[in-house]
Amino acid sequence: MFNFKPSITNLSSAAIICLFTGPVSADSIYSTYHYLFTPQGNPIIGALSGTDMLNKDADEWVAGYFFVNPIKCSNGCDVSGADLQLDGGQYSPVEPSSLSGVKLEIFTNISSSSTNIGKDLGQSIFQFNSPTSVTFNGNFGTKIHFSADAQDQNTPALLQPNTGYWLKLTNVDQSPDFGWFYNGLPKNEYWLAHYDTQGGEGSPYIFDVLGANSATPRLAPAIVPLPGAVWMMGSALMGALAVSRRNKQDKFKSAELGQ
Repeated sequence: MFNFKPSITNLSSAAIICLFTGPVSADSIYSTYHYLFTPQGNPIIGALSGTDMLNKDADEWVAGYFFVNPIKCSNGCDVSGADLQLDGGQYSPVEPSSLSGVKLEIFTNISSSSTNIGKDLGQSIFQFNSPTSVTFNGNFGTKIHFSADAQDQNTPALLQPNTGYWLKLTNVDQSPDFGWFYNGLPKNEYWLAHYDTQGGEGSPYIFDVLGANSATPRLAPAIVPLPGAVWMMGSALMGALAVSRRNKQDKFKSAELGQ
């Protein structure tokens, strides 16, 4: 059963004259824009959407899961930015505003059986730079760009191939409130929110993670578990050493008694 968030809006033909978003960047690592918009940036007729509004008083947050393509990021990917479809109905449609009270981060993913999707937020590994100037100029949301600082080329790449992450948006101290647009039809996507930490599947938030494959392999060291045979050999060796030590102690005690 799909868990839908409130405030569903039908993107009809009237939305076309109210919204324009640019095409997805060529260096897109993972995008959900195709659920609501054509490659030309026009709304898909009949698509359903809604907005999760984030209140600053409670540090409210929402997060969308994304997966790193092992072909696009064969060497590991550096992040150059992220585009989010945000809604700011209370903002002026002509005057620029700041999003200084917004925090956008990348979190690791934790597989867990405690949630209904078997996934959960891990630890924060990267924070984007919030735009200092933005104009909310669309009745059905506006594409907002968050930039990223350059990453160290001598360390493993931020995004590793064949790995899942979370994009988490938090209203730390942003007033008036704003929201993150999501798709209203069930899709194979995962999301988490402050009001439902069990998460859900479907109705993905609309975002685009931007970056580039590293010029050289910068893969994280693989964690190889020791085979069971190694543990058995180690246990046997420790047992043999314990027996040998005990025998030596017994012989030493016998020698003392003999004296």
